[in-house]
Formats: sequence, structure tokens, C-alpha cells
Amino acid sequence: MALAVSSFGGSSGAPGVVATAFALESAAPPAPIQPERAATLPFVSPDGKHIVYTRDLTDQSADLMVIDASGGPARSLVHDASGSILGGWTMGGRQAAYAISAGDTTSLYRVPVEGGTPVRMLRLQGKSLRLSNDGRRIAYSVGAWTRGRVVVANADGTRARAITDSTAGWFNAAWSRDDRRIAITRLDSTRALAVWVLDADGSHARALASFPDSVGRAQWPTWSPDGKRVAVQVGRYDRNDHSRDRADIWVVDVATGGTTNITPGDDAWLDETPSWSPDGRTIVFQSTRSGRFEVWRMNADGSSPVQLTH
Repeated sequence: MALAVSSFGGSSGAPGVVATAFALESAAPPAPIQPERAATLPFVSPDGKHIVYTRDLTDQSADLMVIDASGGPARSLVHDASGSILGGWTMGGRQAAYAISAGDTTSLYRVPVEGGTPVRMLRLQGKSLRLSNDGRRIAYSVGAWTRGRVVVANADGTRARAITDSTAGWFNAAWSRDDRRIAITRLDSTRALAVWVLDADGSHARALASFPDSVGRAQWPTWSPDGKRVAVQVGRYDRNDHSRDRADIWVVDVATGGTTNITPGDDAWLDETPSWSPDGRTIVFQSTRSGRFEVWRMNADGSSPVQLTH
């Protein structure tokens, strides 16, 4: 599970600070309005039965929600007054794992998918934490959002080892299904975003693919079950006019770097934060297709999109 906050020019996925501007005089322009975040940051369980996602509330708090993978009624698993909660999974999908951040400190918890009392698994100095699929290791970043290192450690925080240098910012790590590789968003010194892949020991680090400026920058990777493809969010954003924002889900061939936009079109909506199903057939994502952020599901080729939350 990864931590996500507002992006540099985007709606989610990369680091930043959400600020509210107050007009000091009548001539000041109104603050740009972003879509309501009713259901965001979905993660499909390893057994394919459930999806956890975040529901932002008007008081800046948030709930961790769960639904069946086919949709239906949603249930709240955890309420987070700080609004920083982000979900994930452990124990093969029997329990939801989630992280709550406060400054540079992250706490990792687990809770049964049926609900119950959360158990804290870990508390450490770091951010953008994700638990490996087998639950034995964690990947997280230390340092500033713009200059940090990726660290891999045992799930209890022991045997921590930096696997990158500190010449860039790193966040939104995704473990491959066999836990041998990591895909991660990298922010370079020019604040350009790209997705990189590297072995879990830090070797063979490289950019996954390149995208033209006309479509935007890549972030928020998710691996296909066979490890041959990575789906990413690629978007361009206008901080002053969010009606001009546009984001799509692209699939990248890991071996060749070949890219395919699986949500093309002319509509000014945002398709973001993909999560690949364990059988490889579908991808779940957040989208503004309905006018606000909701959780959707589509086939892995982008066909047959269905809204799951309402």
C-alpha cells in the first residue's frame, strides 16, 4: 500500500500540499475547483473478492471503505480524522492494510475485511509506504518529497537498506506480484514525473517508458499479475483551470517500453490510480466520468467500463 497526496499539478498520486486560498479583495480570482473525491485510490484484494478505497469527507477527514469487487453496498472499515489514510491488503485479502501519516511518520495497520479492531503493525520515520505482497517486506521513502531515497526493510522495520540515491523524489511504489521488482514514481530535479522500475535490491533501475508532453507525465504504477506489463496514470494538469485537466490509463510493456493508451478520448475527465486484478482481466481505477471521483472497473484493454461506487 502506498501513501498518496495531491500531485504537482495533478489530482492524486504525487506529493504536494493542498491549500485553500481566501480572496482578500473582490478583484482576486476564485480558487480553482477540483472534483469531489467521493471514492478514490482503489486497491483490488489479492483474492479478487474486494476493493478498498478512500472516501474524503467535508471536514478533511476520510474513511477507508470496502466493497465487493463486483460493486454493491460499501462499508466503512476505519475512520481517519487526519484524512491521510490509504488502503491496501495483507494476508491474501483476508485483512485490509492501511497507512496513516503525520509529517514524516507513517503508521501501518491491518483490520479484518469484515470489520473489527485495527492492529498496528509498524510505526516508522518515512512515507509512501507499501507492504510487499507476501507481507514480509516494506518499501518506503525517506527524506524530502523532492530529494529522498527508497528504503526496503523487513515488515517489522528491521534490516532497512536504501536502494536508491537521493538525487530525486520517490513515491507510490508498487511491488511486482512475485515481490522481486518495484515500480515507482520518480520526481527529478526539474519536477518532471516518470515511472521507473528496479529490482528489489536496487539494481537494474531504469525509466519504464517515455511519454510526449502533449499527454503529460506518468505516475501511480500497478503491475500485471505476470509481471510483463505495468499500468500507469498519465496526465496533464492546469493548476489555475481544472476544467482543462486530463488523465488516462496507459499500459506499458516492461520489456520493450511500448505504450498503449487504453482510455483514449476527447472528454475532459480524469482516469487515474489503476489497480490490476489478480486474474489480469480487469483494472480498477478512480475516474471523474460521473462528474466526481468514483471507483470504476474496465477490462484490461480499456473496454466495458463500469462504475462501481455511487
